[in-house]
Amino acid sequence: MVDADPQGNATTFFGIDKEAVKFNLMDIMTDEVEIEDAIVEVTEKLDILCGTQELNGTDIALQSTRTKFTQIGDRIADIEEKYDYILIDSPPSIGTLTINVMAAADKIFIAMQPEFLSLEGISQLIKSIKTIQEKINPELSIGKIIINRLQRTEKSHKLVLEEIKSHFQQEFEEEIVTEDMNIALSPSFGRSSVNFNPYSSSSLAYMKIACKMTSSI
Repeated sequence: MVDADPQGNATTFFGIDKEAVKFNLMDIMTDEVEIEDAIVEVTEKLDILCGTQELNGTDIALQSTRTKFTQIGDRIADIEEKYDYILIDSPPSIGTLTINVMAAADKIFIAMQPEFLSLEGISQLIKSIKTIQEKINPELSIGKIIINRLQRTEKSHKLVLEEIKSHFQQEFEEEIVTEDMNIALSPSFGRSSVNFNPYSSSSLAYMKIACKMTSSI
């Protein structure tokens, strides 16, 4: 797992104290350390490159670097043979970090909450993906659009859901994650929803989606 989001949520979900992290993704992108030195073992079968707020300085730190949009991909190439899958969590906004993620990835999976502002963002994101395909990474493809934290009693959520189904039929993931209390509670315990309560409705949906994702790669 590569946490490329300055919020570092993926890092937190795996119970890692961001303040105690010795090296993070920013250190790798700026060649401060070798990627092997920054890898943190979470379990026997899971490693993570941690994300912290230092990633907010990516634009400035890499502004004079000719390969600033391929830093993540170039570093991951050194270790990718060691892993079955490498997942990269990216920030929601389009910038140097997100472009780095798209330049490094084989496939993009878009997770969104069913809100109207998110709907507007999806169209812009897909345009950005197509630009990256044309100019940097022709191997990049769009996986699925995953609806996260749907509230079935919320009318606006239902409307957005129908819009997504209508406009992105091929990309729409039929397995939907509905809102439940475990999603909100798990971060305060430094755990993902699946680890916090693997039998909740959201956790079961996440696991089904994960199986679909891995089988499609």
